[in-house]
Amino acid sequence: MEILVKEAPNAIITLEHMGVPFTRNMQGKIEQRRFGGHTKNYGQAPIKRACYVSDRTGRAIMDTLYDRCQTKAVDFYNEFFILKLLFSGDHCCGISGYDIATCEPHVFHAKAIVLATGGSGKIYKTTSNGFASTADGFALAMDSLIPLEDMEFVQFHPTGIYGLGILISEAARAEGGVLRNGLGERFMERYAPI
Repeated sequence: MEILVKEAPNAIITLEHMGVPFTRNMQGKIEQRRFGGHTKNYGQAPIKRACYVSDRTGRAIMDTLYDRCQTKAVDFYNEFFILKLLFSGDHCCGISGYDIATCEPHVFHAKAIVLATGGSGKIYKTTSNGFASTADGFALAMDSLIPLEDMEFVQFHPTGIYGLGILISEAARAEGGVLRNGLGERFMERYAPI
């Protein structure tokens, strides 16, 4: 958490310099909004912390990073399913898998491998997690005898449409929305009193 907090301002500045079109306030500074849980002095008062791009922050950041990669001639291999991590001794030096559209096998060699495959949230019936979050990255690690840690932590967004897993922005809570159960009770106060 300390690293996240310390590095966040520079990450925003870097994204801005790359071209992310952050929403601005009247003074021309990057505007911020409250999201659920944004408080100061350990919950004593609400505070605006989240930088945003209208109502499409993630998409704007993703598009900017993709455009930046295009200018740097980064190769993309979309829609590949990875089956195995490859090792030379104790060093992971590549991956093998196949192109989903053609079923053609591929081997990718690399100096380093980062498993950024999403989590396991889609193993649950109702979730806002993407369809690809089926724990495949965890399985790759386990098959290679790489230990997994903190597996009990699965992110669930509390603001979704019941039964569908469609996410409602956390900004809804920041703007005064409250969570209620089927009886109309503000049930979260039992677990996280304000």
